[in-house]
Amino acid sequence: MAQVSTNQLVGVNAQLSDGVRALQIQGHKSSRSDDTANPSGVLLCHTSCSLGSTPLELYLSNVSDFMNQNPTEVVTLIIANNDNIDVNDWASAFQKNGLDQIAYKPPSDTVTKDQWPTLQEMIDSKQRLVVFMDYKSDLSRVNYIIPEFKNVWENPYDQTSGTFNCTPDRYDGDTSQMMYLINHYRDNVDSIAGQEIKLPARDKLNVTNSVDSIMRDANSCAKQYNSYPTFVLVDFYNVGNGSVFAATSGMNNVAYEKKGVTPVPTSTSGAFRLDPTVYTAWMSVLTIGVSALLSALLM
Repeated sequence: MAQVSTNQLVGVNAQLSDGVRALQIQGHKSSRSDDTANPSGVLLCHTSCSLGSTPLELYLSNVSDFMNQNPTEVVTLIIANNDNIDVNDWASAFQKNGLDQIAYKPPSDTVTKDQWPTLQEMIDSKQRLVVFMDYKSDLSRVNYIIPEFKNVWENPYDQTSGTFNCTPDRYDGDTSQMMYLINHYRDNVDSIAGQEIKLPARDKLNVTNSVDSIMRDANSCAKQYNSYPTFVLVDFYNVGNGSVFAATSGMNNVAYEKKGVTPVPTSTSGAFRLDPTVYTAWMSVLTIGVSALLSALLM
């Protein structure tokens, strides 16, 4: 069942190594109160942790290792706080891994898209991790977990049509002054145990993750909002062998240097095979901070 519910096939180490620079995670409160390896009590999974999960501390330790080994890289982390977990619980895991020390600390809870520092300024100031959270952030208590919807708006998610729309769906403020994220992944409507659910449309990935599909979506949004999206959220980013990176390079008007990505693991039957270290915790991974955290910050 974990393979059915997952949205990525490889773990965060491979994602970052391949060039993904924006990650999305979804947190849920653990039922255990005595887990010394997970003192925050936050488990990462999609919807239900009964299908598999990873402790937040473990996930962030991998992000921390990458950041320490790559001192000129900027990474964005977008948190879906579905259980409305207290912001201090999240912060404890960041502190445990030292990520609070390199997280960007904005002057206020709302930063307009033209006020963001450049990537070089973030690198020079040693504040290279940008952390957004959809609900329950509070800068007066944790000064680096930034309210997402005051700074980034999103279009609708869980779309089932290949014709994506760019209508602002979640936001809190003037969208004309915000960066924005497009959910460029497609779901199929399915039924499990008599309950209707939406699952990743794996059968359409070669089309959905193609340069043509992503650019068609991004160009449509850019025409409406006079700039490309800041973030592009995709499922199974490595299906297409780098096509998602080629598309976001195009949005940034830079040449794409093809280096290949982590191969899609397959079973002997040719079907996708989930990396056994992934579980559903790694599932919602944003790609690619390139498109607007870069384009917006370099303006």
